[in-house]
Amino acid sequence: MNLEVLHGFRASVQMTESGLTVAIDSLFRFLSTVSCLDKINELKRQAPSEAKFKALVEEQVVGSSVVADWGNKRTYIVNGIDFTSNPVSKTFCYNGEEISVAQYM
Repeated sequence: MNLEVLHGFRASVQMTESGLTVAIDSLFRFLSTVSCLDKINELKRQAPSEAKFKALVEEQVVGSSVVADWGNKRTYIVNGIDFTSNPVSKTFCYNGEEISVAQYM
């Protein structure tokens, strides 16, 4: 079913009348092992038209939580997709120089 389970914990401390209270909760997150790019490519293959493809991606990807595959695996919420940008056209400032995402990678 292409699922992975991440487990961890969350701790919180509160001051109560009897002193400090420490609460430790177990957390589990179930993740799909299918990458966001693989999901988008699969939707592209299934869609009968470009308009339907964009609608499917907006429906199934926007609002979902994705995990970055670098660093400490932070999660991000997809707020929207810019279908007009690509790694060559999208630029940002890095060490005082404007470079594209493709150059950075």
